[in-house]
Amino acid sequence: MTKLRLLYIVSVYYVRMAILKKLFKSRPQRANYDDPEVVASEVIRFANKLRSMDAKEVGHLLAYAADIRNKLLHDDAKQILQPVHIADNHPAKLDRIEKALISHQICQTSTDAANIWLQTVYIARLPSVRMLGRRLWTALEKGVPYVENQAEEFKKLSRIDLNIDGYEQLPTGFSK
Repeated sequence: MTKLRLLYIVSVYYVRMAILKKLFKSRPQRANYDDPEVVASEVIRFANKLRSMDAKEVGHLLAYAADIRNKLLHDDAKQILQPVHIADNHPAKLDRIEKALISHQICQTSTDAANIWLQTVYIARLPSVRMLGRRLWTALEKGVPYVENQAEEFKKLSRIDLNIDGYEQLPTGFSK
């Protein structure tokens, strides 16, 4: 191998390493969801986003959220509907649910649907912000009448069947 070729290979290597270093350095840190102020601002931001959506869009999100609850959380699917009880009595279970949701959110495109459950988990953990759960779920309730229709539309387009069983059930203490 000529010196020129070797010099080229080494320089390409260093450029790639510099780019990778820059990418990983600039990655945002995960927010501190044990801080009530952080959770409150995230929930308010997300609830405002939901309010700006029309009812059909929210129904589509709820269909995805029900599918996530039923497929991803398996045994914990019913328990996520009692988030305050779990937070107070079984915090390790809530941690397991949170980890499953974060993993799903990283690997999938339906991040807002997973975010519905993540925000619910974060709210349940912090008694000082639990009243914001109503704000979040009130914004979501407008989509309930459209969930079945949106799930059918999704199936027509993608041939993927969303499991929306129990979509009308809202977390205890967070609905009107």
